[in-house]
Amino acid sequence: MSIERLAPPGRGLCALGLCALLAASAHAEHRWPELALPAAVGRSPITDGLELNGVPLRVQSLRSALSAPALAAALRASLGGAVVESRLGRQRVLGHAHRGFYTTVQIDEGEAASGGSRALLVTADLARAAGQREHRQALVRRWLQRLPAGSQLLSHTRARDGDRWSNQLVYSNGLSQALNARALSTAMKNLGMALRHTAETGRVLLFEGPGREALAVIGRLPDGRASVVLTTVTPLERLP
Repeated sequence: MSIERLAPPGRGLCALGLCALLAASAHAEHRWPELALPAAVGRSPITDGLELNGVPLRVQSLRSALSAPALAAALRASLGGAVVESRLGRQRVLGHAHRGFYTTVQIDEGEAASGGSRALLVTADLARAAGQREHRQALVRRWLQRLPAGSQLLSHTRARDGDRWSNQLVYSNGLSQALNARALSTAMKNLGMALRHTAETGRVLLFEGPGREALAVIGRLPDGRASVVLTTVTPLERLP
């Protein structure tokens, strides 16, 4: 999953079931390391309340009048120590491990014509992820108990959105679209939500309940297995 492609949050669910996963949280419970940036680089917070597969993430956007190569050189110096460098499409990726954290900078090299550059700064708290592994495993087990037998969880993302939790699960199984829709209706009913709307001949399902909502998109993988993207938004006091 590419973090930078997720849509900005809203109070409701977006059409593809990917909303609210980058909701900014002003209540981070631990301190994040601050990367000393060059004066020519500005930063804007995106979120510090996101968890991807159990790993807490802090995401910031960077903008600079420097060219992409010049920005890469400046950020290498800022990261210090051993920096791992790779490429992903038009992205130059820098990585650096430090004191239980891992910082990744994705520099977009496709904006050379604009005379400036932009990057995505992602810090992963690996130490905290290790400390809460048992909690996450219990959380995943609770979700798997709600899903049809044989379902394989591909990814789990959650974020605190004000007084609500936003969760996104991506899973696959060998069931038909109809059976997956039926299983989702049962699972959401147990979470206090009822089916309110379907679209695209049942591929998209919207569930709602008091103070909570969910959106499911049912697709098909190349191997024929069903793939389901399920996004739920529920009150903070009830951790789904």
